[in-house]
Amino acid sequence: MGNGFRPNNTIIEFDGYRFDSGLERSVYCYLRLLFKKEDISVHHSVVVKPPTNHFPERRWKCDFYIPKLNIYIEAKGIRHRTWKQQLEHLDRLNPLALDRLIVVSEVANELVFRGNRTVTIGGLTNAIAALNVQQISLNTIPLIEKGIPETFRGVSIE
Repeated sequence: MGNGFRPNNTIIEFDGYRFDSGLERSVYCYLRLLFKKEDISVHHSVVVKPPTNHFPERRWKCDFYIPKLNIYIEAKGIRHRTWKQQLEHLDRLNPLALDRLIVVSEVANELVFRGNRTVTIGGLTNAIAALNVQQISLNTIPLIEKGIPETFRGVSIE
C-alpha cells in the first residue's frame, strides 16, 4: 500500500491527520494536551539507512517527533519485524535517536530493545521528563488541569 498504512488497520481521520490506529490517535490527543499542534511533527520521516551505490535510502515514519525536545514517540500495538529492522538500521546510523525514542503501548514495561521499555499513555509525561528534558516548563503541564480543548472532547486518551 502506497499510503504507508497497514491494510488490516482501521484508518482514523482526526484533526487533519490520518492515524493508523486508535492508540496512535489517543497518543496524539495526549500530546496535544502537552504541546501546541505546530510543535508536534506527525508521521515524521527519518533516514535510517543512507543510500548506497546498490540500494536507495531507507526511511522510517515515526508517529510523532517533538523537534523542540528532540524526542521521537511511537505508538505501537504490534511490533512488526520490519519496524524492528528499521530501528536496527537507525541504531547503526544514529544510536542517539534511539536513546530519544519513547514507545507507547497499551501494556507498560514490555521490552522493545535493550534499554527501552514501553510506557502507557498515562506514563508518557514521566517518560518525557525521564529523558532529562529541560525544555518542558511548569507552564506546559497545567494544560491538563485546564481541561481538554474543544477539538478533543469525547475522545478517549486511555
